[in-house]
Amino acid sequence: MEHSTSKNTENQEEPLMVTIRCITYNHEPYIRQCLEGFVMQRTNFRFEAIVHDDASTDGTAAIIREYAEKYPDIIKPIYETENQYSKHDGSLRRIMDAHMHGKYIAICEGDDYWTDPLKLQKQVDFLEANPEYALVYTDAYIIDADSKVMNLRRTPKSYSGNVTKKIFQKGSFVITATSCYRHDYYSEYEKEWVKIPFTMKMGDLPLWIYLSLKGKFKHLEEKTTCYRILPQSASHFKEKEKRIEFIINCRDVLLYFNTHFKIGISEHVIYRLIHKRLIRNMAAYDKKTFWTYYKAAIKQCPSLLFDIKMTAVFILRMILNKKC
Repeated sequence: MEHSTSKNTENQEEPLMVTIRCITYNHEPYIRQCLEGFVMQRTNFRFEAIVHDDASTDGTAAIIREYAEKYPDIIKPIYETENQYSKHDGSLRRIMDAHMHGKYIAICEGDDYWTDPLKLQKQVDFLEANPEYALVYTDAYIIDADSKVMNLRRTPKSYSGNVTKKIFQKGSFVITATSCYRHDYYSEYEKEWVKIPFTMKMGDLPLWIYLSLKGKFKHLEEKTTCYRILPQSASHFKEKEKRIEFIINCRDVLLYFNTHFKIGISEHVIYRLIHKRLIRNMAAYDKKTFWTYYKAAIKQCPSLLFDIKMTAVFILRMILNKKC
């Protein structure tokens, strides 16, 4: 399949507008779709995709090589011989940060993919015309490992404008694979990131908080992306302990940014959000575990007794005996 990306092939002296940040590991069943989403982009500007294979043990690297040879102006591969993510020392982030050269950054990991050939063009057009905005994002199809659209009970809400308070109230509502944001602000964030005194288990939440302090967010009401939820990934876990650890780490991130940047959010708001997440997640396990976390939530945030959604979860798990 041939694609038209005129500025990439016509003139390499054109300013680089977008760098796509793509990290992949053992994504052989999915990486071809991901790369197709990059090379099909139709733009009036030059862009590139930094595709980092983190020492995959399947055929992921071979597929990346195929696309890098066919589309050398777009696909810029990095092949690791040692897995960087497992080091947990920031090496993966440092490697990727060193290759971010576009005016804007877009993210799409190797198991997700773009479906709209004008995704980047629309987002860059908006950011170029609206300098007060730091980030633009879209809706997405939520799919499973077999690329089937999932029937979710809860549809994530989207917000535009000044969204800092919404992030603290709702958590991360930006689907990362749909985002495009200003590199200048990201460069500032890199300097703040190294000061954080604990390991962060997620990359998007702290970045969204920081970007929201720099400018507005814009939500485009259209689906440009397929976001894949796998049973086990960097942010989705089967194991109870890992789920709890991830949610508690979100709490620590929110508390740190709130204090460090003097944002002024009540800690009660943060604890309420975290307890709601724990309640929802623990409903997937045994009654004893659920009841332990539900009691702790009510003790610290009594207002959750009057939260209709939390009451519904309680009834399903404790009275109807249904894991959810």
